[in-house]
Amino acid sequence: MEHDLSKTMAEFPAAGEKTSHRERLRPLLLAVLLLGGMAALLGYVFRAQLTPAVPVETARVVLLAQEEGAAEERSAAANPQLLFQASGWVEPDPWHESIAVKTDGYIEDVFVREGDAVTNGQILATLDPADHQLALAEADANVRKQEAVLHSRKSIADAERKQVEAARFKVEAAVARLTRERDTSERYANSSPGVISHADRVSAEQAVVEFEAEEKAARAELTALEARALAAEAEIRVAAAALASVREKRAIAQLALDRTVVRSTMDGIILRRFVKPGDKRVVMSDDPHSAHIAEVYNPEKLQVRVDVPLSEAGKLEIGQPTKITTAMLPGRSFDGEVTAITGQADLQRNTLQAKVAIREPDPRLRPDVLCRVEFYGMPAAGNSGNVSVSGYSLWIPQAALQSDASEQTVWVVDPLNHVAEPRAVRLTTAVKDGFRGVSEGVRANEKVVVQAEGKLADGVRVKEMSK
Repeated sequence: MEHDLSKTMAEFPAAGEKTSHRERLRPLLLAVLLLGGMAALLGYVFRAQLTPAVPVETARVVLLAQEEGAAEERSAAANPQLLFQASGWVEPDPWHESIAVKTDGYIEDVFVREGDAVTNGQILATLDPADHQLALAEADANVRKQEAVLHSRKSIADAERKQVEAARFKVEAAVARLTRERDTSERYANSSPGVISHADRVSAEQAVVEFEAEEKAARAELTALEARALAAEAEIRVAAAALASVREKRAIAQLALDRTVVRSTMDGIILRRFVKPGDKRVVMSDDPHSAHIAEVYNPEKLQVRVDVPLSEAGKLEIGQPTKITTAMLPGRSFDGEVTAITGQADLQRNTLQAKVAIREPDPRLRPDVLCRVEFYGMPAAGNSGNVSVSGYSLWIPQAALQSDASEQTVWVVDPLNHVAEPRAVRLTTAVKDGFRGVSEGVRANEKVVVQAEGKLADGVRVKEMSK
């Protein structure tokens, strides 16, 4: 019995040997699984490149000028889609202009009220001009005074110049006499003995000495007079500069007086009036309206400030068409267009603000009037929705259509990825030379599949056949 049991145990390998064999197989299994996973991942990522492309024949969507009557048909067929509605308030586009004083003062008269129509240059209000009139009068007096000073300086300079000229003639005369006497003295000195008496020679020499002193005095006088003339010219320049300064101050005083008359800077309507007679206006103040007289806006340029709920804000686009209505003008609606979308949402209201320009606004519309704005799908050619362009129409090959239904799906080729994608289109009833009019779904110059040699699916690779 014991012999049989020991024989049986000897026939089986030890437990440690079996465990060691499994550990040797584990890394090999992990490597096989890792390689398999990577192969599956690469196959999934590059599945489009690994599958053969479906050969297709394509044609382009054509944009043509509309024929007579076609515009009305397209307009009726387009029927833009209403996306959402929101409330807003009318305001000037892009803003109003603030008319402000440019000099401090008290309001004397006001000539306009809110709602008045004004023209560019029209007087809106005047300031009390008394202080500015006195300042101008004082400036005028200073100008006249300085003009008199300048005239006096010029007269003095003219007199000094005349004295200089006289001194120069005097120097010339002294030089001439000195030259004559020197010549006489030299002739006497060089004459033969006994011809000229000693007394005459001495007299000639004394005359030379006297005329030399006279010539020297004349030159000194000329130098002094020339210095006085130069000083007089300098005083003229000083007086001229002083005159220019007081004239500039006079111009400033005149400008301040002119600015007591406040005029409109544009054609428009008074939106808001800030003053009444007796109010003080200050140019530099902490009050932002301390200098304002009125606000003016152009009634031909209005927009609606719309608070769009964040749940609808993702549908906003620049250029988006809108319809605007207001209880102020029942039965009227205005075409509009989204011109701006603010860069920050209002967290308290949970809205995003947009600006909608009003086309041909009614003159009766006023800022802050409550409006209701309807936002529609984009009509521009850059959107995959309604692609109508004013004066033009889109045409799609009939071979790309599956039936005569007005709404169906066509296959459009992505020019970058070379894949096919289904596109819902809306057709018109117009047919021409193998093409059919289309109002929504495609853009001009896009390629649509007219024939495929295999089954198409969304995202499948295609290869355009030469035609």
